[in-house]
This record gives sequence, structure tokens and C-alpha cells, in this order.
Amino acid sequence: MEKTEKIKEICGIMIAILIIAVIIIFIFNKPIKIFIYETDFKNNVRKLEKEYECIQDISFSNKYSSLVEVRLRDEFNEKEYEEQSKTISEITNNIKGLYSEFAIKTLYDVEDECNVFIYASSDKYEIKYDSLIKNEEEYSEEAYLKEKIIDELENNNIEYGNEVIEYLEDISKIEQLKNILNIEKSNCINEIIYLSAMQSYTDGNFDIASKKLSKINNDYKDVSEYKNKCNTLNKLQGTWQGSTKVTNTSYLGNYDIDIIHKWIIDGNYCYNIYSDSQATNTYDKYYFIMKDNSYYISKEKQLSEESILYELNYNDDTLKYKIYGGTMILKKINDNVKLPTTTYIKEPKIGMTKEEVRNSTWGSPNKINKTTTSYGTREQWVYSSNRYLYFDNGILSAIQEY
Repeated sequence: MEKTEKIKEICGIMIAILIIAVIIIFIFNKPIKIFIYETDFKNNVRKLEKEYECIQDISFSNKYSSLVEVRLRDEFNEKEYEEQSKTISEITNNIKGLYSEFAIKTLYDVEDECNVFIYASSDKYEIKYDSLIKNEEEYSEEAYLKEKIIDELENNNIEYGNEVIEYLEDISKIEQLKNILNIEKSNCINEIIYLSAMQSYTDGNFDIASKKLSKINNDYKDVSEYKNKCNTLNKLQGTWQGSTKVTNTSYLGNYDIDIIHKWIIDGNYCYNIYSDSQATNTYDKYYFIMKDNSYYISKEKQLSEESILYELNYNDDTLKYKIYGGTMILKKINDNVKLPTTTYIKEPKIGMTKEEVRNSTWGSPNKINKTTTSYGTREQWVYSSNRYLYFDNGILSAIQEY
């Protein structure tokens, strides 16, 4: 009997232990698995230290190691941009890929992805939206080359100021930036100013281009030529107006027509200012192009035989061009390049006064029929194309069109 009781007691203890063991496994199984997977993730990331010689060390922080910081050797910053960009992208993508595998194994009980920061010397790099970021700013090959140019100036004890840095910011073409690095260091400043001036010239900012070119000697490249071009183009900026007579032939005979043109030239653009039945001070926009010391008003940015509207001759402070067999002669009336405010002419509406109707798209009538009665005065204004307006005591009361 005692033996049976003892067996029962032992069985009870074993069952209790088993239940406790099951409870412990149930409670701690998930954290244990996460810990194992996290350790595996860290070990795999550290293998990158052998794959990339530039890696100095790797550290992990935040919950589930969701922040990975990679320290690179200082000489990494001396590498070319393409190699820098490629290395940082590969390291980042490898770590993020390993973390994604870690997250999948835990059924996403950890963060969906990790943050990867890469340090070289005092600089911090990261990949954000597929772009390389350096010290919180987008880092392109253009930025890399500009940094390198400044370093070269400093290493060669070439003096430069904030103005030169501003000029350097105007240059965006990679080949031009590489060229600055390859030319004689004594010409670096001249080349930076020259390229910045050429960009201003291309943008139509001839006054700014002229000021930049004034800082360079005439014997540098084609500076003298462009100084003269800027001087001429600056004179052409402003408002021009002129007229010409052309002879029109019809079955009624020959008669002269006065044609008046008004233009505003502003940088690379010119605007034909005119008024018509729909609006006053309206305008059409064209391109103003100088090529081989000739001037053109073009419909397209790229000059071609089809795009040329007028070929202009500039002489004695006048602009001339052929039009309908005549010659338009323009004189500059002021330096204004601000476009006028366009006023759109209204259609006739019930309730308008006579003056408002005269200023409308219908204008003045061909004929007025007037009737006066004891009730007041009624007028019928007759227009071409079977159009009529009726006024009662000076106010438009009816519109009739056939």
C-alpha cells in the first residue's frame, strides 16, 4: 500500500514537472528563437568584414539589432565616387537583405527592416530611397567632384572665396567638372568663372555673364569674343517698336497698309505685343537667338529653316527685318522687359452701358436707329453679319443675332 502511494506521489511530481516544462517552453520559446535568429543575423553581417577590406568594424543597437552602424577605414574617402557609391550600396543592401531574412524567420515579430548607417572618417553615409546620402544631403557624382575641386585648391594653396564656391555651384555637367580637375591648377579659378559665365550666357542672363567674364583676362579662351557678345545682347534687352508700309493688291486695286510691331526682348525670349478683338496687350512668345553674329526670332529653341520667323539686322541702334515685301524698322523705346498686363475684352451683356459696349468685342456699330417715345429713348445698333443691339434709355436691353 505504501509502495503504491509512493508511486502515485512520484507520478504526480513528474506530471507537475512536465506541465511546468511545457509552460516554460510555451512562454520562452519565441524569445529563445528570436535570440537565436538575431545571433545568426549578427554573425552573417560580421562576415562582411572579411568580404570588404574597407570595413573597420560593425556594431548593433536598438531592439532586435534594428540599427546597424558600419565603420569604414579613413582611406575610403580617397576612393573615386563610383567605387564609394557601389561599396556603400552593396554593404547596405547586404545588411538589409540579411535583416529581412531574420524578420521572415520570426514571422515579423521584429522590425520589418533595419537602418544602416555607414561612417568614414567624420562623414556619415546612408542609402535613402535609392539615393546616396552624405551628412544628411544627397551625394551625387557632381557633389563629389565639387568637393574634390575645393580640396585640390586648398592642397595647392590657391586662394578662393565664397564667390568662387557660388560659381562652382552653377556648373552641373560632369565632364566640365572633371576637366577642372585635369587642367593646370593655376587655371582652375579662371575655368570655374568661365564655365559659370557660359551657363549664365546660355540661360540668357547676359548682364550677369558679362560681370563674371570681367574677372577673366581677354586672352583666356574666347573670353574677349563673349564679352563683346554680352555687350551687344545687353543693349538689345528692352522694348522695341516700329512700323512699315506694305502694298496690298486686290480686285479693287492697290492700297497701302501700315503694320506696327512691338517687341519685348528678355534674355533668350522675345514677345510680340499686340491687341486684337479679344484682348489688349496680349502677346506671343518666341525665342531670341544669336548665331554667327546674326539675330533670329524663332518659333523653336533649336534654330532651323522652318523655325525662323524673322532674321534681324542690328545696326545704328535699330533692328530691321523683312516682312510682306517691306522692311520693318524697330527703335528701342525703353529698357523695360516686364510684360504688360493683358486685358481681355468682354462680349456684350445685358445691362451694359453704351461705352461698355463700344469697348466690347463688338465695338462701335455700323449704323444707329433711334426712336423716342413718351416712355423714353430706344436705340437699335446695327452690326455686320445680321447682329443687332437694343438700348432702352442708354442701357443694353436686348441682343439679336441671326
